[in-house]
Amino acid sequence: TTSNIICSKDSTGHLATIAGATWGSQGRNFDGTDDQVSAGNATSLRITGAITLECWAKWDTISSNPAWVVCRSGAIWAGVGYAIGADDNAPGERLISHFSNSVNDWNQVVVNSSLVLGQWIHLAATYDGVSVSYFYKNGVQIGTTDYAIQMVANASPITIGSNAQYYLDGTIGEVRIYNRVLTASEVQRNYQVTKWRYS
Repeated sequence: TTSNIICSKDSTGHLATIAGATWGSQGRNFDGTDDQVSAGNATSLRITGAITLECWAKWDTISSNPAWVVCRSGAIWAGVGYAIGADDNAPGERLISHFSNSVNDWNQVVVNSSLVLGQWIHLAATYDGVSVSYFYKNGVQIGTTDYAIQMVANASPITIGSNAQYYLDGTIGEVRIYNRVLTASEVQRNYQVTKWRYS
């Protein structure tokens, strides 16, 4: 592999291509302009049922445009399979989890939350593949939605740090995608056993 190719640490060994995001002491730094990591469109990532998204991230700046930590889409909303991130919209910063189908219909949790710039947070979002999603911040549930949608497999790539339209300005420590729903206790455990890296 070359210096702009990285490999996931799980058994699938997904390859991802780095565009600009530089490695720092706690994760990859994204400039908010054009940096991203493209993780491709492997079959195992075309999840249409139960799913969990989990990440550590911090924002240096934030705007009204969504800054996704991880996103399966090449467009802002239409065709988004799944995404997790944040924006700054009235009345303030919002954390967003998003699961949708191909006809622009979505199960979404939006939580007004005091997002401290430059401060690490752990986020996790689950969707049971039927109707119920939960959203967690630092191991604690902060929101839920019960709205039925059926995600569909499509050709949209997985991108980290952007949706190929808007870009995150900050640092991403790690991203995990599960093809099952993590329980609240599992989310809390993952937060507790990894937070030492981001203190």
